[in-house]
Amino acid sequence: MKFLRSLAVSFVAMGALFAAGMAQAGIITVTNDPTGTGRAAFGANDTMDWTTVGAEFAVIANPFIGTSNGGLNMTVSQSGTSSFQRRTMGTSWNGNFTDGPNLLWTRGTNGPISIAFASAIRGVGFQINPNNSDTSTTIQLFDTANVSLGLFNLTTNDRSTSSASFLGFSSSMVDIARISISQSPFNDFTINQLSLITASTIPEPATLAIFGLGLTALGFARRRKRA
Repeated sequence: MKFLRSLAVSFVAMGALFAAGMAQAGIITVTNDPTGTGRAAFGANDTMDWTTVGAEFAVIANPFIGTSNGGLNMTVSQSGTSSFQRRTMGTSWNGNFTDGPNLLWTRGTNGPISIAFASAIRGVGFQINPNNSDTSTTIQLFDTANVSLGLFNLTTNDRSTSSASFLGFSSSMVDIARISISQSPFNDFTINQLSLITASTIPEPATLAIFGLGLTALGFARRRKRA
């Protein structure tokens, strides 16, 4: 009976440690690559190329639910009542993207666009094309409790060919639940495919701590059994 009480205390401690670990925000790493080639090194394991939300020129409701190639659902909305539209690089949009021809256009508004993921992810990246000259792009990330993980103001390149920066945001934890994207006033914009990091290949600190505590409890149980 004493052993069971000790083991229960151990698992309560493990639960408290897990909760404390999950409450901590991850460290956000920002990529702003003006060559546009940073996507290849981003380490994404999923993409959202916007083909699932409609064909070229299709008007998309605000908000709408899209699904990534890997099956991750996301709710996309923007400020106001304006709908979105699907555009295609090279035919219905002459922009500065280096890759990803399928685009989502804000259709006359400067945002903010909100993309809320059905499950928290580790990273998201994309290229953006303002419908004007160089402007300021504001990105904000939120966790599952809608608490801000960081606010970032970045300069985006103009409409010259292949000049779009790759903007990537990755976290040391799986805690990115929503991203907000907006431009400086009066600049509508398009974004191309989303590169998504949907899982962590490196155990989080809280997970490692829980695993170690579990091994300790197991060792304690074996010692009590021998006694």
